[in-house]
Order: sequence, then C-alpha cells, then structure tokens
Amino acid sequence: MKLLLGISILFFSLGNSVSIAQSLTDKQEQEAYEAGIFEARATETLQIKVETDYLTPCETKAYTKYGVRPILLGTSLSVYEEIKSTAFNEVMYQRIKDSLDVDQDVIGKLDSNQVVFDNNDYANFFKAITQEKISDSLVKLQLPTGTLEKLGYPYLKSLKIKHLSSDTWVSISDLEKGVTLNSFNKAYLDFVTDPNEIEHDNLCIDHTFYALLIE
Repeated sequence: MKLLLGISILFFSLGNSVSIAQSLTDKQEQEAYEAGIFEARATETLQIKVETDYLTPCETKAYTKYGVRPILLGTSLSVYEEIKSTAFNEVMYQRIKDSLDVDQDVIGKLDSNQVVFDNNDYANFFKAITQEKISDSLVKLQLPTGTLEKLGYPYLKSLKIKHLSSDTWVSISDLEKGVTLNSFNKAYLDFVTDPNEIEHDNLCIDHTFYALLIE
C-alpha cells in the first residue's frame, strides 16, 4: 500500500514539474510573440505554420493554390514555439489578405468542389487493367477502351505510368493499345505514376507506387 502511494506521489510530482516547465513568465511570452512577428516580417514568401507532422496532397494544395507554403512544425511544440508560431501566422494572414485579397478562413481549408483521387482510386485503376500471358516470361497489360469513363476517372487520360524494372514510361494511350512486359506468374510488376500533366483545376492527386500482382 505504501509502495503504491509512493508511486502515485511520484507521478503527481512529475506531472507538476512538467506543467511548471511548460509555463512561461509574462516577459517570456512577450519575447516569444515578438520573435514570431520579427520572423514573419523577415520572411519574403507567404507561409503558414501548421502544427502537424503530415499533410495529405489535398491538404497541401489547400495552401499552395493560393501561393502559400505550409510549414510543418510537428505535434510536440513547447509553449514558447506555440506562441511564436501564432504571432508568425497572424502577420502572414494579414499579408495574405492585403496581397491576395483572400480571407484567412479559406487558407488551408479543403474545397467542397475538390475531387480527391486517393490510393483506393489508384487501386481501382490498376485492377481494371487486364492481363494476358504471352509466354512464361511475358505478359500483356491492357486497359479496355472506355474504362476510365466507366470508373469515373476521365481526367486520367494524361496520367503517365513508369514500369520500374525496365525504366519504361507508359501512357494511357499505350495501355489501351496493350503493353507487353517481362514477368512471371505470381510476381509483382512495380509501377510509379506521374500525374503532373493532368489538367483539372479541382483535382487532388499525387504520385504513387503500386505493385501489380501478375496472376
């Protein structure tokens, strides 16, 4: 019983010490706030600091489409860094409003009209590719005509796909005609995608890696 009580007191003491360590004096808070302002004024580009380790391509685009660069700070900021980043963002939001005439509420917010193409969509696309064994070491991959429209992905016409092993780029047009690659049964063909030439203002799509199993 005494041991449990001692452990409880220890944890309570540690918790208090962490809380005390995290608190700042009024002077330190003022210094943190001013440091954020000075940093923002010295920064030439439009930036917003975000307390996270990762942004999805869609979330990133919600900043970059306005010419604003999101700066990821992680999720374990000290009180000093939180105050500093808040001041930094205040200055930046005002600069954004003055230079772009855009309200700060829309910066970093996902557009309701945005079309999100994620890993599940990529999987649907690759699974729609038919496989025809030419020999023990060759397979023909083909995307049936009209598949993109049927899947609801007509904008993928400009998507490029790279077969990593052969260092070969394949277009959607190539796939519709049929592409022959070296492969064996129950082996994977590794692909990466390049969506940079897709023209769609509201589309949110990123590069991806996909391993296609050859049946």
